[in-house]
Amino acid sequence: MTLFRQPPWPVERDPHVFAEGAVEECYPIGLWIVDPEAGCPSVQVIQICVFEGKLLVAIPFAAWNRAVSKRIIPAGALSKPTLIEVQAADLENPSVPLDDQFLKLWVGFLRPEYADLLEIVEEADCDFCFTVGEVQARPYAPGLVGLAQEHFAFFSADGVDGAPLSGGHHNDSELLEEGDAGSPLNARTGRLEEALHDITKEMKKLSSVKPQTVPKRKAKSKSPAGVSAKRRAGPTSESLDIKAKFPICSMLE
Repeated sequence: MTLFRQPPWPVERDPHVFAEGAVEECYPIGLWIVDPEAGCPSVQVIQICVFEGKLLVAIPFAAWNRAVSKRIIPAGALSKPTLIEVQAADLENPSVPLDDQFLKLWVGFLRPEYADLLEIVEEADCDFCFTVGEVQARPYAPGLVGLAQEHFAFFSADGVDGAPLSGGHHNDSELLEEGDAGSPLNARTGRLEEALHDITKEMKKLSSVKPQTVPKRKAKSKSPAGVSAKRRAGPTSESLDIKAKFPICSMLE
């Protein structure tokens, strides 16, 4: 169990890392006592944003597992879980990223009945904290929001939250539902379709061009030009008879 401390957070202030198109670097870390009657275990929870009435959260890597029997939080508490690795930040100075230090954590939608159990406290003992090795840390806010946006697309290209949810998954996580034409996924799909259309047009152009044929070379005769086939075949019996009758023909040759 680890002692966790953080500055006080006004009740009226939005506790989310991303809200109204802005990233809050000094966001609070919530505490979830999974079994209030027994007083344990306790898990840190970061409230990233609210999308279509659903709370997107981040929890420590050890608090959830693909194997149901190894999950610390209730089996069905987290929907669309996605494993990510994000740059760590100093616990007391959240705006300062830690070089070459990263946190593994799970991001997913926390079901409403469990979201009501989250508390923001200034000091508490915690069983499952965000740590790098054995040192307490927190996800660097811009990096966390960027990765969450990449996989869950909870805000549009202009930075306004409330955009339709688009597809995305990582490390064999569940596929997310597709959004409408205004989502980043559909924009990428549109660009891909345009590129495929251009490629198809170019292929059609290439297929319409007739290949140039190389003229066949005429076979050369081994015999001198102008020599008849009859002469090439050699003297006939008729020509031999003439030479016998008229010896002068042999002299003229």
